[in-house]
Amino acid sequence: MDQAIYEPTTQKIFGVRGQWLFKFNSVTGAIEDTLRFAANVNGPSSIVAIGGLLYIGTTVGMSTDVSVGSAYPDADIYVVNAAAFVFVSRFNFGSKNSLPASESQICGWRYLVTDGTNLYGWNGGCLAFPNKQLFSVNPSNLASFNSTSFDFLSDIYCDTVNSVLWLADNATPNLWAIDFAFTNQAFDTNGTLPVNGVTYNSAQNKVLAVKGDFGVVWGSAAGINPGFANFPVFTVNSGEINANPYRIKSVNGFGLNPHNGKVLVPCWFDDTVLIFDPLTNSFSAPLTGFTSPIDIVVTPTANFAVQSGITGLRLIP
Repeated sequence: MDQAIYEPTTQKIFGVRGQWLFKFNSVTGAIEDTLRFAANVNGPSSIVAIGGLLYIGTTVGMSTDVSVGSAYPDADIYVVNAAAFVFVSRFNFGSKNSLPASESQICGWRYLVTDGTNLYGWNGGCLAFPNKQLFSVNPSNLASFNSTSFDFLSDIYCDTVNSVLWLADNATPNLWAIDFAFTNQAFDTNGTLPVNGVTYNSAQNKVLAVKGDFGVVWGSAAGINPGFANFPVFTVNSGEINANPYRIKSVNGFGLNPHNGKVLVPCWFDDTVLIFDPLTNSFSAPLTGFTSPIDIVVTPTANFAVQSGITGLRLIP
């Protein structure tokens, strides 16, 4: 799978891979149903939920010739009713997607997140707006589309405590914070961090990121709102030289979750999950037995590794 999330109205886990949606039991992790919600989409895809609806951002469609720039109309945002598990609609933003041949493979709608009302994400290129945009849109009013230029992103986290989006940028490279209206921004003062995945820990008011190596990067969010001051970040070495994580997930506000307040790091390269304590900035011993874990799903009572092996979800003890 590319990504999976917990959906609270159904109390199910939904995962996505390209044009396929999967439904899982949130207690056992067992797969319960599948849905092909789109055609001519080959991923990767991202997923987020608002009010019982699933919003799935897809990327490049199939092409017979990627040596030339072309439109990908089926690279779009699709809507699925979580309870009924049926396709509802699509935004029809995909007809605007077009890039020159040199960038055609990043075309689409990536890294969807929400503040509970609006969708936020990164668009890999479209005709109606300047290429490569950080965007927001209210799904009930598609004309509300707002955007700001952002050349490249590898992950987004929506922080409703500080009312900012945390952005992992491994091209500039920087770790960024930008407000929901795209009017104020700040970035790390270290300036040489190709960060790939980002999360926010509410218990310690910290932003955390991974670089695809053996460490976790963290910084304090205290100066972000309302001041938007640039901030220093610090790296903690996990000691696992083959960790190579590209995603990171904090467990926030779930008192019954066994890892509440901790940060989970899936390490696809060496088949482990690392537990990071943002209070002490330290790691516990790596958890083993996973198969290429690439992401984490957090529920009120449990955590699962999203795997790229035969078993899509594995419970994290």
